[in-house]
Amino acid sequence: MKNLLLWAVFFTFCFSAHANDFMLEADYRQRPPEMIINETTGAFSGPLIDILNLAAADVGLTVNWHNNYFKRSYSRLIRGNVDIVPRVIKKDERKAFIKFFDPIGYQQKNIVFIVRKGKSSLIQKYEDLYKISVGVKKGTAYFDKFDNDAKISKKMSVDDKNMSMMFAAKRFDAMIILDISAFEKALKKIGFNDYTYADYKHVQVISNQYGMSKNSSKIKLFDSLNRAFNSLVKQGKIRQCYQKYNLLPLLTESEIAGMDKNVNNSILSD
Repeated sequence: MKNLLLWAVFFTFCFSAHANDFMLEADYRQRPPEMIINETTGAFSGPLIDILNLAAADVGLTVNWHNNYFKRSYSRLIRGNVDIVPRVIKKDERKAFIKFFDPIGYQQKNIVFIVRKGKSSLIQKYEDLYKISVGVKKGTAYFDKFDNDAKISKKMSVDDKNMSMMFAAKRFDAMIILDISAFEKALKKIGFNDYTYADYKHVQVISNQYGMSKNSSKIKLFDSLNRAFNSLVKQGKIRQCYQKYNLLPLLTESEIAGMDKNVNNSILSD
């Protein structure tokens, strides 16, 4: 009997280890409209979820999804506790431990500033930022000039909800915003509507890509997954995934090449 139990444990262990060879560990987060979590049921959906599931299936893998704030996902990427995370900020200092897939597309994402109603003229040009305090979200890259400017008074917050509550409590004069819809939702949830957008905005095109931990046990599959992402782009399946959720499709490289030269084609992600 004892031997049978030992064999059962052995085969269970072997089966689990073998199953893990065909599974990617990935993190998702509340990031509407591309990743949405139903706060009542916990169900999650969105084009970035579907796209990774498709790419993984193309190379014979399944995805085991985990709900984590980006700060925790970022830490997990460093340690190799998660294989892939959607929309990771691409910065030179992170290339040491994160390998970035080719972009699945591009989006024109203007960086805007939220101020109180009647105060839209508070920020008419970049230099006006030196005169006020600005709420920023920890771990988010906005644009190089702002990110590296130590002369601006920046007040850190951990997430959209926290920053919205701090703004409502007048902890700072303005908030810098990358994703307008996410912040409008956060402000609505706390019942705050005394806001508008400043006259000044920073125009840029950002890439949309996934990041893989260089410490991942699946890092050898990076090239195969990258080919799968590129294949989805060529087949028009990325566009289909966005259309499924009634979202505007991502821009292609040819489309951003024809944009106004004043647009900053930064390779940034959230």
